[in-house]
Amino acid sequence: MLDKVPDYRLDPPEDRVFAMCDHCGREIYEGEEYYDIEGDNIHEDCFDEYIREEYADCRKEAEFSRAW
Repeated sequence: MLDKVPDYRLDPPEDRVFAMCDHCGREIYEGEEYYDIEGDNIHEDCFDEYIREEYADCRKEAEFSRAW
């Protein structure tokens, strides 16, 4: 009968959720590297897309001006 009882000491501990990514909404786990940008927690993998979206209105097209 005792051979049917699982030994929970052998199971690896569950990953602990540290925070949620404010870009994709998925979990950031304890020990995982992330960015804290003005209070937003961002996965390292989400960083480039997050920055592009956040600063999209700063993007300009260079045009030659004859005003010089």
